[in-house]
Amino acid sequence: GAADGEQGLGPPPSAAEGERLESEARALLAAYETDLDKIVETQAKLGEVANLVSLFSTKVVEQQEQVDNIHELAEESTEIIENAGKHLDRAVENRSSYRAWLVCWFVGSALFLLVYDYLDARFSII
Repeated sequence: GAADGEQGLGPPPSAAEGERLESEARALLAAYETDLDKIVETQAKLGEVANLVSLFSTKVVEQQEQVDNIHELAEESTEIIENAGKHLDRAVENRSSYRAWLVCWFVGSALFLLVYDYLDARFSII
């Protein structure tokens, strides 16, 4: 150990062992580069997913606004339809009342004409 003076490095590797180590180093480097490429590709895909999630979120907010608007319009339409029903009921009542007044007018006019004709015939000079 301490007598070697090389601090535990041992004898230099043989040519075959050096070649094997260099081959392993190249294989490890290729594997790390492949892994790095996959990591970069995965990061790019994650960025795309994040953009799609953001777009999806924006569309959901837009759709929620549209749904709220449709809900308000539906409530307004319901109120308008209820008011229209009330107006129709009043129109039916007024129509009946109008008929009664019209009948009264015709009966009154007929009575007036009968009385007028009677008086005209009775007090006529001719």
